[in-house]
Amino acid sequence: MTSPLPALVTALVRSGELADEIGERILDAAVEEFRRSGVRGASLDAIAKRARIGRVTIYRRFGDKNGLVRALTLRESGRIISEVEEAAARGKDVGDRFARGFVAMLHATRTRPFFKSWLKREPDDVLRNLTLGGEMMMRLGIAFIAQQIRDAQRAGELPPYDPQPTAEILARFAHSLMLTPKGGISLEEEQESYRFARAYIVPLITHGPAGTPELSAAAAPAPAAPAAPARRRRRTTR
Repeated sequence: MTSPLPALVTALVRSGELADEIGERILDAAVEEFRRSGVRGASLDAIAKRARIGRVTIYRRFGDKNGLVRALTLRESGRIISEVEEAAARGKDVGDRFARGFVAMLHATRTRPFFKSWLKREPDDVLRNLTLGGEMMMRLGIAFIAQQIRDAQRAGELPPYDPQPTAEILARFAHSLMLTPKGGISLEEEQESYRFARAYIVPLITHGPAGTPELSAAAAPAPAAPAAPARRRRRTTR
């Protein structure tokens, strides 16, 4: 499946700050320092030392520690998208592709070093940054899923419907699983995740939401005919 999302991620994530080896080195150093000391405990001096650059270079490229966190969140989101695309490309059909992509998404969000260590050390900060401040990450997820649906629709593998509502439902679900991985349904093992996706995720994608105009128009009940006005009884005089 071809998708312009990698280009979108590249434009967002690798613009300016990340366009060269120094920017990548700074972010790699930040990941390691955040893993060791947490985002709160890590100092820009330690990050600069590990990246073998001056502290002023970090300020010039990212502004401050919050800028580093935003850049890392976008970079990690781009890498998760790449892993999902690689897994989906191995699918045998449209359902298999989306199910494999779901499994890869769960694996990637649980194992990416930055998110994993951040969630473990400072869950309150993660919730604040990835909920109240997570709009860009959410938009990337929605755009990516919607594009995958459109690609499958153009290939004749899915019926025509507006992919945006479905994409938003799935992106928000994935976001929730990343922040709160454990719940009533076990998705720890890949086989469990795959079976869940085939049973619940794939049908939503292959049929679209019930409220989608293209799908619901044919199934909507015909409007009831207006009731005939009641006949007024004539009064008789004697």
